[in-house]
Amino acid sequence: MRRFWIIAVVAAGLVGSRASAQTLPAEMVVTVPQVEVRSGPTKEYYATSVLRQGERVLVLRQSKDQPGWLGHQAPAGSFSWVNAKNVKQVDPRTAYVDMDSGPVAVMPGSSIINRAPNVSRSRLPPASGHDRR
Repeated sequence: MRRFWIIAVVAAGLVGSRASAQTLPAEMVVTVPQVEVRSGPTKEYYATSVLRQGERVLVLRQSKDQPGWLGHQAPAGSFSWVNAKNVKQVDPRTAYVDMDSGPVAVMPGSSIINRAPNVSRSRLPPASGHDRR
């Protein structure tokens, strides 16, 4: 199953493909020249990438604690970090995240700043008979 990591983008630069009082998830279009994608729903979180005017994003939810911030499907080129101790190499080209020992923190990476991530935006739950292909 493909996972979608939720990251935050300020809502002022997006317009929905339908009426503004729409239900989520909904596809939206960036309407300003560019808007930063952040690792959480305030400017205190670090920027992870930039969306440009005309790009489309799938908005999944609105922040209840931070009005005006939206969680969305990670855009193309996004990446996340997991601790290497949780990654098991199967062969030279294949690996998987081993979740048998408990939840594994996932941290959004940044193509804008070159520093280690410091925000855990989600956790993969412990494995329960998952197919590792």
